[in-house]
Amino acid sequence: MLLIANWPGGVLAHGGGTPRLTDVAVGPYRLFVWSQPDTPRVGEMHFTVAVVEMDGDASASNSGARLDTPVLDATVQLKLRAAANPEQMLLGTATRDQALFPQYYETDLEVPMAGTWQAHVTVTGSKGVGDAGFEFAVLPPRQINWMMVTGGILLILLITIAGRLRGKASIAG
Repeated sequence: MLLIANWPGGVLAHGGGTPRLTDVAVGPYRLFVWSQPDTPRVGEMHFTVAVVEMDGDASASNSGARLDTPVLDATVQLKLRAAANPEQMLLGTATRDQALFPQYYETDLEVPMAGTWQAHVTVTGSKGVGDAGFEFAVLPPRQINWMMVTGGILLILLITIAGRLRGKASIAG
């Protein structure tokens, strides 16, 4: 009961990713959406969605805070569309099957190109349908700077050689 009293604000604040939608009214529901990684890049993105009933019960809690009742039987669809290329569209169904917390709906989508993306989340449940959208920027894939890697390896190698030479010099002296 304590978990529900603090949900979604208290629980979701611990690792849900970057908030994309926070307590947005969508039809008969309230919607929360997070994405990971925090800086979206071309490649896999993870989306976490929480759906709660629109009307929380303020009288059920000793503190007077509204109790949020999670909606556990909804269908949650996520559609991503590239702003620069509307034909580039990704579809995913967020489910509770692999979710870290059983109140969440989660899905992974492979974002193929950098740029601005428009996301559209549709929730269909026993109380009706609701939808909301948001935009986010996706950066190019992270590149490995091989010059920095090589320089770092050479620096470690030089420090190791210098340490060994000092050790030999102190033994000889």
